[in-house]
Amino acid sequence: TTTAKQDHVGAKTTANTQLEDVPGSTKQSQTPELLMGVTGLWDAVPERPVVIIELADRLVVGKPPGWTVDQGRRSGADTRLDLSGFLGTQLSRRSCPILSDSKHRHGFLHRLDVPGSGLILVAKTYEAYYDLQVQLHAGAIDRDYAVQCRGWLNWHQRRCIEGCIQLVEDTTTQNVLSTVDHRGKPSRTLIRDALHTVLDEVALSAMVVR
Repeated sequence: TTTAKQDHVGAKTTANTQLEDVPGSTKQSQTPELLMGVTGLWDAVPERPVVIIELADRLVVGKPPGWTVDQGRRSGADTRLDLSGFLGTQLSRRSCPILSDSKHRHGFLHRLDVPGSGLILVAKTYEAYYDLQVQLHAGAIDRDYAVQCRGWLNWHQRRCIEGCIQLVEDTTTQNVLSTVDHRGKPSRTLIRDALHTVLDEVALSAMVVR
């Protein structure tokens, strides 16, 4: 199973600017095809979530920007744009009790930041939740991102970004945020391909990372 994610602004920039291969490349870049594979779903990003694939015990939801992948209790927080609330309108909580179970993250296998958009893998049963958890922790699920960053990154010299990620709870919104901290868990991001572009005289890199 592959879960694709993207930054909404980055995807729109990629679609509307002229991109060039990274200088020094010794091969024909595959980035346009890779980016299309990750961002092709979002030619027109909807304002509300969309169920992309639904199986008997699991499903894939397209999350638009602005919505929260609420994986725990959020007392006092604004829940109108919580993804679990949307799923409650699409599925029966009686037949899918995990959707109301904050201890099991409402069935969500992973999260995306509120400003981002992309695909979210959701378990409809407890059996599917633990099956997918095993796959996730065993590295059997790939998560590809289409991202935009400032500056020109020569990915031929740096194909891997490593750091320690610490999860911190925002006491105001009850959301869990991630930050780079030596006390966090080791993390590795692989750079699959990259292109350079200039938008409004600002150098940008469009990348596919895993």
